[in-house]
Amino acid sequence: MVVVGETSDLVTEIHDVISKLSSRNGLRSNSGAPQETVVSLADINRRSARDAVIHAFKAILGRLPDHQGYCTYVSALRRGVLSRSQLLEALLRSPEGRGRRVRILYDLTEAEMVAVDHSDVERSYYTYNEFEIEDFDEFLRFAYRAILKRDCDSGGIESFRNAIATGATREQVLRSLLDSDEHKARTETVVISGVTPVEAMFKEMFARLDRMTTLVLDLEMQLFVAKNG
Repeated sequence: MVVVGETSDLVTEIHDVISKLSSRNGLRSNSGAPQETVVSLADINRRSARDAVIHAFKAILGRLPDHQGYCTYVSALRRGVLSRSQLLEALLRSPEGRGRRVRILYDLTEAEMVAVDHSDVERSYYTYNEFEIEDFDEFLRFAYRAILKRDCDSGGIESFRNAIATGATREQVLRSLLDSDEHKARTETVVISGVTPVEAMFKEMFARLDRMTTLVLDLEMQLFVAKNG
């Protein structure tokens, strides 16, 4: 039987292999004096949290993020405790980033200074602690985008506000969205560890593991070629 811990280890290994391959390819392709890399904050600001972290790592550190760094930064962006510019500065000032020639263009227009969307509509797996957002309206907006992959309508906001006022919990709000016909009609449903029933979570996880098998085999082949090529 595959357990959650083993799945997490597998994801970690996949991220680490990708990161190593990226670094190896970068070392092979870059020769001579390093050239300056320019990173546009406006470009980072237009990306989802997931893509922003991946792009920032590749642009500033020349590699894909490791699993721990990826999870830490994506979570911080989604929860609003870290801005896009702070992400870039953190990587640039890190021990790994200090020796690299990278310049950040702080070229945001007034329109782009509007609060960034912290959701990542491409994801389908979350943990309950990612929804621990203090402001209820922000929590609800994130829940809608995470589960239904769309913005929350005014009727939904009012309905759930009333539910909370009469004693409903945030976990019940998430369960209501997960159990909705709109969510169940999606090709790939969302799993929230700590909210989704265990049986349903494992059923979905096994289906995804089947799809991951092809990816793992492909990564193993790339690693073999990288080591022996």
